[in-house]
Amino acid sequence: MNIHFVLYPLLLALIAFLLFWRKASIENTKADVFTLFLSGAKESRLQWFRTLNARRKNVDALFLGDSLIQEWPVAEMFPKVRTANRGIGGITSEGVLEQFKEIVLPLQPRRLVLLVGTNDFTETAYQNETTAQNIVKIITTMKKAFPKTRCHILSIPPVGKKTSPEVDPETVGPRDNDKIKTLNKKIRALVGHEATFHDIHPLLADANGFLKDEHTREGLHLTPEAYEKLTEYLEEAIFKEGL
Repeated sequence: MNIHFVLYPLLLALIAFLLFWRKASIENTKADVFTLFLSGAKESRLQWFRTLNARRKNVDALFLGDSLIQEWPVAEMFPKVRTANRGIGGITSEGVLEQFKEIVLPLQPRRLVLLVGTNDFTETAYQNETTAQNIVKIITTMKKAFPKTRCHILSIPPVGKKTSPEVDPETVGPRDNDKIKTLNKKIRALVGHEATFHDIHPLLADANGFLKDEHTREGLHLTPEAYEKLTEYLEEAIFKEGL
């Protein structure tokens, strides 16, 4: 038997294995680095919130949620409203619930504007029932502490089409518009009369239900134009009649 005939396939298999292992190691390293980055950024935000909460009380409107809230410059876009932004990039509905008493209750807000849930889709054990229940718990915790606080929930926005040149598929990740619609319906049904549910999908989506290219920088996060639309909507829907 020709020894080269035996060794050649084994060598190819070994090379293929090493290439696969290297790619997997790189992907895992990237994931670990990103997780560490989010963890550090979250703790930094929480430290800031602890400091700011000691200096500010009785806000007119508290904006709470993930990076979609964090990147919304509410102080500048609602200059007549005494606002506070408590958005944390990468946070899930469970994370908001865990930090709620520390970062929210000291502010004693007259209104709560909540937008959270899109990061829940990245959780391995994601279930829309759990996310919806977490959001309901956030509202009930607020109402228990401050019964007169008016609570508003913004629907989770759609994501961009992954084949669009403006969209980064890795950023969009496992998020899917059908799943987002299902979750929004679940949240709306469970929250009942405890909060006002605002469907912002028509403001941001194209005719096919995807987040418009001009409203996103990579398929997930929003552009200034999108925030301008949301601001105009809330001015009419929430703040028109004053505080």
